[in-house]
Amino acid sequence: MGALLWWYRTRTAADKRRSISPVKRTLDKRKIAVGLLSTKATVYMYDELAGYLERDGERVQFQYDEQYVDRGLQPLSWSLPLQKEPYLSEHGLPAYFSGLCSEGWLRQVQTSRQGIHPDNLFTLLINNGLDLPGAVVIVPAN
Repeated sequence: MGALLWWYRTRTAADKRRSISPVKRTLDKRKIAVGLLSTKATVYMYDELAGYLERDGERVQFQYDEQYVDRGLQPLSWSLPLQKEPYLSEHGLPAYFSGLCSEGWLRQVQTSRQGIHPDNLFTLLINNGLDLPGAVVIVPAN
């Protein structure tokens, strides 16, 4: 068992209540509220604006930023080579993005605390987009 997981499981109830400040709780609630309402997200790779995700019902579209493509920067994935045309997924997130979402017990914890349905991967991705594997960061679009 990893040290962090061991620490988390062995904390007392009082420790668990103290570990999240009221300010952080408020910020988390605001972020979650924005994520629940967002239909657009901005995707960054190594702090460079890489592209945009947009949800329209079940359909999700990803499009690389034009300057990102023109500069020939690293694609997000081999399954999403650089191109100016959008990638369209008719049923939920494209495979690369759904692979960034948490699974198992972590997904259960995140969805229950954030008040979202476990199958709503778009909102799950936006709400947790600052803590994704790799060099990708996803935030709600302004």
